[in-house]
Amino acid sequence: MSFLLLTFSVLGLLLLAVAHRPTTPPPIQATSRCAICWDSVAVTAGMSHCGDCTTLCCAPCLRLYLQRKAESRNTTFESLACVGCARPLTKHVLRELLSPGLYATLCKRLAPHHTASCPRRGCDGTLYLEMNRSKWFFQRRAFCSRCLRPACLKCGKAYHCLPTCQDRRFEAYCRAHNVQTCPSCHRYIQRSGGCHYMECIKCSHAFCWKCRLPWRFGHAC
Repeated sequence: MSFLLLTFSVLGLLLLAVAHRPTTPPPIQATSRCAICWDSVAVTAGMSHCGDCTTLCCAPCLRLYLQRKAESRNTTFESLACVGCARPLTKHVLRELLSPGLYATLCKRLAPHHTASCPRRGCDGTLYLEMNRSKWFFQRRAFCSRCLRPACLKCGKAYHCLPTCQDRRFEAYCRAHNVQTCPSCHRYIQRSGGCHYMECIKCSHAFCWKCRLPWRFGHAC
């Protein structure tokens, strides 16, 4: 009799333990508030951001926001900016969010003003011209939307005030075609062959083409 009572007691304790066993809580799903519609949306449900800040937006909201801006006639690449940090979105982000047709139309419409990408390695930003470009040497200065560094919009390299792009091309031409300046009057002279003796046709200055020192009798270089 005592054995049966003990057995029932053990079974009762087991049933009580099973009945009061804590259930596993459901996994906590991270949510974030969309900066456009202000709805709480699961982060895994397709949230997007510009890559430069932590502001999150629903992918459909951000896509519609950019689509409305892109369809406007007064649209510039600067106006297609992040909702949070107001920095212009890169072409890589725009290509992902806009439809292929709208992105192609946008690039074609804005191509005369914005055609260059950042020349720095590892940066996929887009170069944007300054709003105030009254000075001639600022007319080709552009800033990257991502690294914010200036670049020359004309030659696609790091920005340089002087020498100009034409000066750089002329310097490269001189190096490639054996052109130097006269040490006396600085007139450009091109040497086609012969020895190192050179006489300027403008000022008659005689000099050594190799060392550029004045030519003396018995000069050996």
